[in-house]
Amino acid sequence: MRRPERLEREAALMRERWGDMLTRDRYWSPNLDQPRDDFAFALSPRVVPPWRVHPPTARGGDAHDQDSGAPAT
Repeated sequence: MRRPERLEREAALMRERWGDMLTRDRYWSPNLDQPRDDFAFALSPRVVPPWRVHPPTARGGDAHDQDSGAPAT
């Protein structure tokens, strides 16, 4: 059996066995395209960047500036 044929057979077996877990692989960079195997950049990342998760507050600061953790005096 030639190498490309063996590689495709083994990849198909892995997809069959692990299925959806491959799309949720936490070690695969969200900046890389999943369907491709050449490590190409994804057109849009699969996760929201952390700085876009929380909208800015009404006073203009970001959400982390609101509570310093110190008790009110």
